[in-house]
Amino acid sequence: MKEDALHDLIYAEVEGRQRAHFRTSTWWLFKSYWTSSDALVSALLAVFVIGTGFVGVYFSLRINQWTGKFYDAIGAGRFSTIPSLLMLFLLIIMVAATVTISAAVASDVLKLRWRTWLTNTLIDKWTRSGAYFRIERDKLLDNADQRISEDVKLFVDYTVTIISNLTHIPVSAVTFSIVLWELSGSYVLKLSDFVITIPGYMLIAVYLYSVITLLLTHLLGRSLIPINIRQQKVEADFRTLMVQIREGAEQIAFYDGAAVEASRLRATFSSIRANTWRIIRVSSQVMFGVQVPGQIGSILPVLLVLPQLMAGTMTLGALMRVRAAFSSVEGTLSYFPQAYQSFATWRAVVRRLLALLDAMEAQASAFELNVVERTEHTSIEVGALTLTDPQGKELSYIPPFVVKPGARCLIRGRSGAGKSTLLRTLAGIWPFGIGTIAVPARTSMMFVPQKSYVPVGTLRQALAYPRDKSEVDDAMAQDILTMVGLEQFLPLLDQPDRWGLRLSGGEQQRLAFARIIIARPDYIFVDEATSALDLEWEHRMYSLLIERLPGSTLISVAHRKEVAVFHDQFVDLTSDAIPTSAQNSASNQAKSKE
Repeated sequence: MKEDALHDLIYAEVEGRQRAHFRTSTWWLFKSYWTSSDALVSALLAVFVIGTGFVGVYFSLRINQWTGKFYDAIGAGRFSTIPSLLMLFLLIIMVAATVTISAAVASDVLKLRWRTWLTNTLIDKWTRSGAYFRIERDKLLDNADQRISEDVKLFVDYTVTIISNLTHIPVSAVTFSIVLWELSGSYVLKLSDFVITIPGYMLIAVYLYSVITLLLTHLLGRSLIPINIRQQKVEADFRTLMVQIREGAEQIAFYDGAAVEASRLRATFSSIRANTWRIIRVSSQVMFGVQVPGQIGSILPVLLVLPQLMAGTMTLGALMRVRAAFSSVEGTLSYFPQAYQSFATWRAVVRRLLALLDAMEAQASAFELNVVERTEHTSIEVGALTLTDPQGKELSYIPPFVVKPGARCLIRGRSGAGKSTLLRTLAGIWPFGIGTIAVPARTSMMFVPQKSYVPVGTLRQALAYPRDKSEVDDAMAQDILTMVGLEQFLPLLDQPDRWGLRLSGGEQQRLAFARIIIARPDYIFVDEATSALDLEWEHRMYSLLIERLPGSTLISVAHRKEVAVFHDQFVDLTSDAIPTSAQNSASNQAKSKE
């Protein structure tokens, strides 16, 4: 018993912390925007939207009053007043429609402004600190892109709609509660010698009816929140898999892997299908809890005032007003059970966004643990360095070495020795290790991986990446593309295309060397960037770097022995030996440093 009590206590504490974190982080989603400089116009739009909600309640009240006059005129045979009443009705609905349309437009503009700001903020958090890479590397989160592109939109849409409704729905409920109280009168219940008078019994009835409906809907639909979270995940997984197939279409065709990919798609979609069946089952329960009481509610007010109608104490106009007021109060109160799925989806979306924020904040903290230090030295100085995986397991040992400005250093070693990981560490995208690396702070660096990223767009944009395309004029493009053997694409320089799919692996690697020539960095890091080239083109690309950028420092990772002639310093990761240099040994460099 004591252990059970302790377990319950611990569980309650953990759950309480999670709820507190949820509330605090959710508050950031609101506070971050509504305290920004962009919020002033949006605040005015929000006031307008909320104000028009109150105006809408006023017009609903006027229509209720008009309904009583119209049906009283019909019941009393005053047909001569009907034309003027119809003109008044047209005037009311025209003004009400104008207000409703204006509110809808203002609401859409407000949503767009908020979504734009929040999307840009999350994009900055996702890209500036390198979280986009580390989240994928450490597998902290699934489908971060979908959370920014879709969940932000859903969050803003649901939030604005829910808050807008919550501001005017209570006003509407109070307004028509007063109307219903005045019209329903008192119900006299006689029980033997006892007489019970129930004032405003119609109002009591509609509130009891709404509370019962809300409780029924909650009991039937409370499992919707986790199911909706699951649905967003499996849908995003399915989209991601289809994008992978589209981007790897040629490789899949070479492997004749269409059947395998079709099987993967069907397996992924089966998760969507299974979860959708769960949503259908729970949603049908919720709809049952809403629709059945809703049908009862359509006739309930007439049944409740039937004794007054039979006694002749209620006119036809009063009956119609009571029925309309009952429907208005019931409609405002039934917003909560009817919007249950909206609340469930909103909460699921918020949880996904908060998970994204937590992952980005965690990666921002991890970035500070990097072994790379920016110094005022002009050389790259690697101390005794042990590279590890995120869990701390040792991957490789890097012996001390120094690369001076203008040197051309080749890092060699067997596969798995840590050559590429060392370059990732130098780039600051692999922070796991023990030791230090000092890199110059006031120099430009460019890292070229084995497979370069080619963005969707024009070839000029791909050539200039990551710079702006305006930095590459026609003359420069012609000169550089000719150098790297891509001059055949000059007529298509400004044609948008998926160049990452159109260019072969070798052409993409030559495009990467063209980018280096354009950027003219002080330090060039090349990681197997000629693996798809033959020996002739490999020779031409390295010769081009040395010829056009003679003062740049070059650090290469390569398996081919032929590239050694383009380097004057070598770091061997296959043993614990201190690297040798064609000019000076690394040990002497380290001693001179001391």
